[in-house]
Amino acid sequence: MIEDLITSGCRLNTPHRQALLRQTLQGFGVELTDENALRIETDEHDFPVQHQNLVQAMLAVNDLFYAAAPNVKRMFLEDVSNWLDRQVEVTYHADVSYPGRSGYVHRFDFLIPRTAERGERIVQTLARPSRQAAERAAFRWVDTEGSRSPDALGLALLNDSDELIVSGVAEALERYDLEPVPWSERQRIVPLLRR
Repeated sequence: MIEDLITSGCRLNTPHRQALLRQTLQGFGVELTDENALRIETDEHDFPVQHQNLVQAMLAVNDLFYAAAPNVKRMFLEDVSNWLDRQVEVTYHADVSYPGRSGYVHRFDFLIPRTAERGERIVQTLARPSRQAAERAAFRWVDTEGSRSPDALGLALLNDSDELIVSGVAEALERYDLEPVPWSERQRIVPLLRR
């Protein structure tokens, strides 16, 4: 079960993800072995109940890492943050806000400050790149135009780990001066992010 998650691209390489996994399994009385196997001990009288607990734990882990949208967003954001941390000469601020012309305050995931060579770079992540996500990102970008630097560069990091990018998303973002960057191509923007 856990090996299937790993080979499907769901990395369990952070303490947060490992804690989520262990907490979910503990709720069903299931333990994770050192070999990444799910294990439950029982006798013949409790077997039906414990078998059901094991199946429910497997379903809960599947939902936790694949189906739960808030978890997908949080995990993708965590991946991006960890990636930025590993980049040499890249400093950033996480979770920055700008007021919009609409009166709404918009949050962006990362701000890379202005340097002598470049204006500020504002990075928004789209964990599930859909039409709605692109519309929200474009609205935020356009609505905050008067609050951010006029030469700010907008980057939209698109989670393509499960080929989730809906057709037309990248083109829509480009029309609103947001540069779409599939996660699998992230290395190409490292020069844009450096000090």
